[in-house]
Amino acid sequence: MKYLYDAITINETFFFRNRPQLDALTNSVVPEIIQNGKNKIRIWSAASSSGEEAYSIAITILETLLPKYPQLEFEMIGTDIS
Repeated sequence: MKYLYDAITINETFFFRNRPQLDALTNSVVPEIIQNGKNKIRIWSAASSSGEEAYSIAITILETLLPKYPQLEFEMIGTDIS
């Protein structure tokens, strides 16, 4: 199983790793959810080795979306297979 995990995982993590995904989250995904009447979202970062990806998402939401949508509530969870 260890060899399988090593073969299918990236095994790298760093803050703000994929900026286009974060931009899509803040410019499209979350605003659309809010416009559809939802003020509470739960986000799961399923590949967040030591947490940098999950923290990057949370920081991005706190800095860019909460000032625009103060009613927004969000829960962030990060997990990783390795």
